[in-house]
Amino acid sequence: MNDSVRRPLYILGAGFSKALHEHMPITNDLGNDVAELFKKQKHRKCGYEKEESFEDWLSMASQELPYLDSSENRQRAADLQLMLSLIATVIEQRSQSLESAPPWLTTLISRWNSEQARIITFNYDMLLEKSINMVRPTIKLNGKDHKLYGDEVVFPRPQTDLAGTWKEQSIQSAKEGSMQIMKLHGSLNWYWAPDDQIGQTLRRIPVRKGLGEQDVDVNHSTSGLERFLIPPLSGKSAYYRPYLTRALWCDALAAVRHAESITFMGYSLPMTDRVTVELLKMSQSPLHVNIVDLHADAKQDDSLQKRIGKIVKCSDIRTFSGKSCIEEFVNNQRSPEHEEPDATSTDTEPPASPTAP
Repeated sequence: MNDSVRRPLYILGAGFSKALHEHMPITNDLGNDVAELFKKQKHRKCGYEKEESFEDWLSMASQELPYLDSSENRQRAADLQLMLSLIATVIEQRSQSLESAPPWLTTLISRWNSEQARIITFNYDMLLEKSINMVRPTIKLNGKDHKLYGDEVVFPRPQTDLAGTWKEQSIQSAKEGSMQIMKLHGSLNWYWAPDDQIGQTLRRIPVRKGLGEQDVDVNHSTSGLERFLIPPLSGKSAYYRPYLTRALWCDALAAVRHAESITFMGYSLPMTDRVTVELLKMSQSPLHVNIVDLHADAKQDDSLQKRIGKIVKCSDIRTFSGKSCIEEFVNNQRSPEHEEPDATSTDTEPPASPTAP
């Protein structure tokens, strides 16, 4: 795929998975479930309280405390590793009960395919890939129709065994003319040895089944490995060392720089996520921006619309809010320069955008 071609860019957060499946957790709900599983396994509380920010709590739990002795700090580190593995368990359990995609997602996948869209997602789950497996959008490959699997349009990605390199597998999978999904925080079907500093042990379990179906028994093929997930910590620099992570973020940078529009779907752009904020500042010419979020209320002093308007170079911002915001966006999506806004959207002048770095 030619990275210099201007294409629509979509950025997906936990709210997207929540809209797709009501049982999917947002950050603090995830923390509550993880804390309950921890208590069942260890017969003691982990220290996380429901009224706390799960991201803030995890960030503090990842730090050594100078007033504790080494054994206590090692225990904190061990508890943190268990918490991180339980995050994957909760998301996997929550996602298994979805057996069919809503009609708006089928429409959206077909649109992404025709647009050759680039999609950045911070979600670990495989609901999107499995939904694509059920739609099987078609592209032209070597002059013939080729029906895509969701796994094919996720790249860069780890390979399926340890014999080669992730780069070779990813290049072969970058289908010319297809959409591209970039999973910047990892995926439930990606595994590695956590002491691996550069990602040599990264591997992937292929996803070929649809929603509600189990692909393979991964226990034998992932022995000794752990899920490759970048956890919801305020400081993630230690997780950006593997080559795959850097390749993903470089592709994300190309997608931002060559975006013809940016649509935020269920992603609240927290200002604590500094790496993503700096990435979005790299956008080039003024862009059409869509904000599709449950709480996309432009009247708040620190609204999502105002935050995005300060970071991204915008020519206009359209917002869709409420419980059916994603469905309304999909059903009403059109070229903003050719049609007038309707009642489902809110068009406002964006705040002044920063000068490009």
